[in-house]
Amino acid sequence: MQSVRFLKEGIKSYMLVPCEDMVIDRYQSEVLQQIKIPYFLMYEIREYNGKRILYYVLRYRTTMKSILAHFPLTPEITKNILISIISAIQTIDDFLLFQDRIVWNMDRIFMEINTGHLEFCYNPMERQDNGQLKEVIEEMMQMTRGQNEEVSRILSDFYTLITNPDVTSEDIIQYRIDVLGQKEIPSKMYSLRMGQPLIDIDDLKKSKNPDEEAVSEQYDMQRKDNITRSRIVKIIMLFEAYAVAIILLLFMFGFLFDKDSWILLVALGILLATGIYYIFMDKTESIDTIMEEYLETVPEYKETKLLANYILADGYPEGFYFIPNREEYGPPIYVDKEVGILGSMESCDYVFNLEGVSRMHLKVTQRDGSLFIEDLNSTNGTIMNGCRLESGKEYEVPPGKSIGVAHYGLIIDKL
Repeated sequence: MQSVRFLKEGIKSYMLVPCEDMVIDRYQSEVLQQIKIPYFLMYEIREYNGKRILYYVLRYRTTMKSILAHFPLTPEITKNILISIISAIQTIDDFLLFQDRIVWNMDRIFMEINTGHLEFCYNPMERQDNGQLKEVIEEMMQMTRGQNEEVSRILSDFYTLITNPDVTSEDIIQYRIDVLGQKEIPSKMYSLRMGQPLIDIDDLKKSKNPDEEAVSEQYDMQRKDNITRSRIVKIIMLFEAYAVAIILLLFMFGFLFDKDSWILLVALGILLATGIYYIFMDKTESIDTIMEEYLETVPEYKETKLLANYILADGYPEGFYFIPNREEYGPPIYVDKEVGILGSMESCDYVFNLEGVSRMHLKVTQRDGSLFIEDLNSTNGTIMNGCRLESGKEYEVPPGKSIGVAHYGLIIDKL
């Protein structure tokens, strides 16, 4: 198994996994980076000194194996574990991801101790053995042997189901409904637009560990104190600078004389001392800086920074992009097909789901290194060069050109 490192700052935890010789599909990678998928850890891939590192953001900080080694399972928690497992399988199908990329390893499955809810790693690396579900259930059965008859029966029945050679994902989902009584995925899905943090701050603040809450609160108080002190010192420096300027004016207009020059020297000395204090004082207000100080103790990852608020620049492949002229209109849209449809409908190749955009608004074509658009008789039309495009007619759009789709501006650019 690959070497794994855990980094922790306050209640924020990360698992770092080397990922050499990796081929990452753009769709898979961006889904796991930009959307909180139920039952799966968000991740980001970074490269330092030629080494690729896979960062998982941990919400539950205890592994399934660690919990099962110390606490007996109850029937309720056992059912929640199986519901989580089945829901993860369904989620992978719903998002068109690969089932064999789920990491079926109890050391890499994270568990909420009070409920039994699980969160899984999705491994973007190809050609790597991520284990099998039946191995996890076998290990659970071994670790819980003799603890509770009902728990043993629940696990045994589920093991019988998944080891049936004819079983399908639909059968397993139906088992969750019929036997475990859970019809839908009980975890809420929500989008994170490009440019927002990968970390869900609200979830991270819900830690049930008092010690970790205290550490986080201590960091927050320290940061607030530092920010307040920094602002006070800046205000004092501003008043001192005004005082020096007034003293100089008094000398210029003859209200002060050479014998009073000590006043100017004292004022300049105080201003200089305050400035030096400000330069060397702790003005930390970014959690990134706190994390960097901690990482100084981890030489191999010395250059590592906290998960960023943006997708890595090398995550953008070359080609044409539709870039909204206002951030609230959404992230850049990468044109990755020779022929595709842009519109508000979820099944479109390029989804631009805003009020006024037709379900199928534009036909987008790449040909001979150029980009062409064709309005599909949209309700609110497409504007270029101040004129509404004629429906059904193809127009070439050079890089740098701005077009209007309904009431929204899109800039065509090329990386």
